[in-house]
Amino acid sequence: MRELTQVQFNKTALPALRNIFKSDNPYIEPFGLNVEARLVIHEYWYTMRPLMFKAVITAAKQHNETGFYVSILNSYIDEEAGQPARWFLSLEEAPEYFQLDKLFIPPAHNVVFSEAGRWGIMGSDEHFGLLGGTADFVNIIRKYIPKIDNQVNGFLKEWKRNKTHYNSDISWLPGLLSNVYNSETAEKLLLRYHLK
Repeated sequence: MRELTQVQFNKTALPALRNIFKSDNPYIEPFGLNVEARLVIHEYWYTMRPLMFKAVITAAKQHNETGFYVSILNSYIDEEAGQPARWFLSLEEAPEYFQLDKLFIPPAHNVVFSEAGRWGIMGSDEHFGLLGGTADFVNIIRKYIPKIDNQVNGFLKEWKRNKTHYNSDISWLPGLLSNVYNSETAEKLLLRYHLK
């Protein structure tokens, strides 16, 4: 596992990140236009669970990738005090990813993404994630997690509960759902959960 400075990250990793995510904000339409397949992951507690991790590493190997990047996007990390925020892990080092969990100080938006910009997972501070990538990459994930497409339902139930019990702002939901799916699907999902 290799720690990266901001300058190193910007030079080597940022172009691959921008292939998948045009924004570092998981609430504001983060996916770029060319991302073929997109999903909401719920619940996503800052890092991938073991099954998701296994699926991602398997798919990366099938695409002849050699490693992936991890970056904390916003947190209480103090880089001037020597706290790291960006890494590159080879696929051989992949299990070391779980050591990073202790560095994801909540709230911690973070992103894990392909060295080639083929796939990425962005985690939010509200326990949901966004997975995007090539269609064949995401289909490999679907084989490992067959009901992954249904995770958006748990996500929407949670935000309906948040709106009802805490009067949470959900004005960002239509834009996010349109960015993940399309405007027609977003409309149907919002109506199904009485969020419109």
